Amino acid sequence: MVKKWITKSKEFLNDYRIFKTYRVKRESSDSGISGDFFLVDPPNWVMVIPVLNNSNGEECFLMVKQYRHGSNSVTLEFPAGMVDNSEVAIETGLRELAEETGYNTTNIKEIGNVNPNPAFMTNKITTLLARDLKRVWDQDLDEHEEIDTLLVPIKEFDKMIGEFTTSNSVVNSAITLQAYLLYLKSL
Repeated sequence: MVKKWITKSKEFLNDYRIFKTYRVKRESSDSGISGDFFLVDPPNWVMVIPVLNNSNGEECFLMVKQYRHGSNSVTLEFPAGMVDNSEVAIETGLRELAEETGYNTTNIKEIGNVNPNPAFMTNKITTLLARDLKRVWDQDLDEHEEIDTLLVPIKEFDKMIGEFTTSNSVVNSAITLQAYLLYLKSL
């Protein structure tokens, strides 16, 4: 049976503002083999799946379009952001939803957590579902954010999964969590 490895040492390497890096020496508690491993340590993240009706009464996802430096592309995503040290996931989700879209709600719940890449990343992403949205103010974007909002009818979203604009694995993970919950409710 595979067991958790033992951390023998942990060395801080660098701080890149949105993540830190470490070298850890770990040893297998079964075989005794050991090695050096490199970790990327970002803060935890939150992603919000906001749902509201468009002017035709269709249930839609409220999504954001923004430029992403890593992929050098404009992507279609859900509002998301890093959890501040003093926040819990729902507080972060409400803050990011309001900042990126101008909407707020009291109907928000956690639907799951995933590790973006447990091979070398230490954080988790909490996915939240938000309903009964109310427009409360204009966007309040961070210094380097340029974000457009878009209502995407839910019945049309499945055609977009895996396309260039929704190639973000975190978005697809959030949709998978939501689809699984809907499937369970249908049983």
